[in-house]
Amino acid sequence: MDQKAWHEWRRCGIGSSDAAVIMGVSPWKTRLQLYNEKVNGIYKEKENSAMSYGKEMEPKIRNHIEEKTGLLLEPRNVEHSEISWIKASIDAFSIDGSIFFEIKCANAEDHSMALRGEIPAKYIPQCHHQLLATQMDKMCYVSYHKDSYAFVQVDRNSYTDFLFEEESKFWHENIMKKVPPEPTEKDTVDRMDPNFLLAAQEFAKCRRILQQAEEMEKEARKKLIALTPEYNAEGGGVKITCIPQQGRIDYEKVMQFIFDKYGLMIDLDAFRSPSTVNYRINIIEA
Repeated sequence: MDQKAWHEWRRCGIGSSDAAVIMGVSPWKTRLQLYNEKVNGIYKEKENSAMSYGKEMEPKIRNHIEEKTGLLLEPRNVEHSEISWIKASIDAFSIDGSIFFEIKCANAEDHSMALRGEIPAKYIPQCHHQLLATQMDKMCYVSYHKDSYAFVQVDRNSYTDFLFEEESKFWHENIMKKVPPEPTEKDTVDRMDPNFLLAAQEFAKCRRILQQAEEMEKEARKKLIALTPEYNAEGGGVKITCIPQQGRIDYEKVMQFIFDKYGLMIDLDAFRSPSTVNYRINIIEA
């Protein structure tokens, strides 16, 4: 199955990685984004370096599992025998059908959890979804990090049943009825209603005009200051106030001087940078 066909296959059901989204523990995607993928075919997720690395390392890790267990393994796409919308892409399924493995190229924190026999919360729904899809009673979560491996067995339990209930609600009440979930603070809602679009266009037009005006104001300010030596001026409805300002004290030089000449009286003005001239331009109301 090529990538395009695989995406279409997953779109027609709930996949393993969708489970964490539905359960609200995915750090990468929201329920509304998942809904838009399934119903509207809007995919905003792009493959990153971590995902590419995971795909690259999968065969190596699968070979290691084979050597450790003596099992022959293969990647496999599966569907529930009676509920076709429950789907899963299994990283390593034993040819004899006795067990399967979910492989993760984990970061240091997640791998440390696996070494303690724990599975990160964001991956727990995925494991139990795979138990649903395969209709099996156990599977193994495999964590890999810098040539270190951790194996954690996952057994079917009450959470598996709870997950099925939540996925069923999402599939039947949201996907099949085309009712989008409520957006969260992580969502960006695409608005196409006329009133919003009109207001957005008006705002964008005003912003462009404002930006152009600000640039024009900067240029006019430069010209006025260039035409005004260090004195106040007024004309053409504009008043320019010249505000001399002393240079700032370079305290690093002061501290160095104290260090070198401790005990001497110091004139701090001797350490000021050159004076500058600032201008304030106000519009004179008629």
